[in-house]
Amino acid sequence: MRKEDNLIPFTGNQSREEAAKNGRKGGIRSGASRRPQADLKKALQAILSGEYKVGGQTRSGAEMIALALFKGASNPEARNFIGSVTAVIKLLGLDKDALDQEEQRARIEKLRSPAFNEADDGVDLQILIPDNGRGGNHEQAKKG
Repeated sequence: MRKEDNLIPFTGNQSREEAAKNGRKGGIRSGASRRPQADLKKALQAILSGEYKVGGQTRSGAEMIALALFKGASNPEARNFIGSVTAVIKLLGLDKDALDQEEQRARIEKLRSPAFNEADDGVDLQILIPDNGRGGNHEQAKKG
C-alpha cells in the first residue's frame, strides 16, 4: 500500500542527487514491503497444491479451502459467515452483473481472435520524435 503523504516528489528545489537518493530509498522500502507478500503468496500456493488426508480421503489444499468456505457460508450463525459468503461470491464471479460478464467475454474473444494481432484496429498511431537540436533534420544536415 502506498502512503501518498510519505512520498517526496521531485521538484526543482531538489538536486538531481537528492532525487536519486530519495528514489533509491523508495525502491529499497518497496522491495522490503513486497518480499513478505511474495513469500506469503508462495506459501499459499504450496498449501493449495499440497495433498492432505482427511477422514481417509486425500484432498488438495484448494478443495480443503473450498470446503471451509462452504462450511462457513452455510452456517448463518458462524462468526465468519459474511466473509465466507463474500469470498464464495467473488470466487464464482457472481458479484458481476450480466453486462460486466458480457463485456469481459467480448474482450477475451477479441484478444483471442487471430485478427486482433494482425488487423488494423482502426487506430492510427503516429510517433513523433522531436529533433531537440540533435541534428535529426536531414535538410539542415545537408546544408551544414
